[in-house]
Amino acid sequence: ELTGGVEIDYLRPSPHCGIKMQNVRVPAENMLGPEGDAFDAISLPMRRTEDAIFAASKAGAIRHLLKHICAEAPTLANNEESLTELGKLSAASAGLGALAFQGAELLDIDPVGNADAVGAIAASAREWASSLHERITALIDTTQWTPSPTLAAACLDLGKSLGIARGAYAIQARRRGVALFERTTEINTS
Repeated sequence: ELTGGVEIDYLRPSPHCGIKMQNVRVPAENMLGPEGDAFDAISLPMRRTEDAIFAASKAGAIRHLLKHICAEAPTLANNEESLTELGKLSAASAGLGALAFQGAELLDIDPVGNADAVGAIAASAREWASSLHERITALIDTTQWTPSPTLAAACLDLGKSLGIARGAYAIQARRRGVALFERTTEINTS
């Protein structure tokens, strides 16, 4: 049965729906693992993949925004400060894309063994993309033009998508901080 699903106030058009399954029987040969083990067996590895892909999608979104800014605000070409910032943002989005490639490559090599490295790449990419989004927004805000509805929506989508799972990433960051503190304390007391 299809349900209404989750209402998302951005990323339009982006149809989402829910599925409610009742009295569903799965033949034993189609089971992906032991009953009750799906979260650990499927969801967690999938999250690592999503985290690795996250950086690539944000790098692409930033390149898209920069392309629209150049097309919509040709007068920026007369402003040395704006041109310099555009160049820095362009290089940073390329670097973010390279970081994403590294994360995907590590997953292909050994998804379990490289999980910590991929997590660090995902966390770095999230921080980097957030910073780039703030800089793009500042560039738009400090110029004398109004972005098109398409550019405004794309900028909003990027900002909102960076907020997805923010709480989970904060928890992971705290764990990394605790681990760093504990390692440093062990070294200093040795």
